[in-house]
Amino acid sequence: MRFIAVACLILTIAPATAQTMIAAYDKLLPMLDDKVKIVPGRGAIGGKRDLADYREVMIALRERITRLIKDGKTLAEAIAAKPTEDFDARWANGPIRPNQLVEEIYSDLKRTVR
Repeated sequence: MRFIAVACLILTIAPATAQTMIAAYDKLLPMLDDKVKIVPGRGAIGGKRDLADYREVMIALRERITRLIKDGKTLAEAIAAKPTEDFDARWANGPIRPNQLVEEIYSDLKRTVR
């Protein structure tokens, strides 16, 4: 029987807000090489490029939802605006639905954005 040695990093981000996730990705990405495999808590196994792409999604959603809040939109209006729509084909295949993600980011940002 053979065993393959694997380096394993378990990353827990708490509190898990859009900003803390982006900050964690900013610190983690430079430490990864292109061969790394990332096993998320939810979703498919990915690589460094996938994580970098998801970081860009989170930055875009933070900006879009911040703008909706500054424009005075309610949570229902923000969900109806579908700020995730252009990302959904690739990223909305997991257990968290787009409207849930918008709700989480909106609720987090609403505390600090005026």
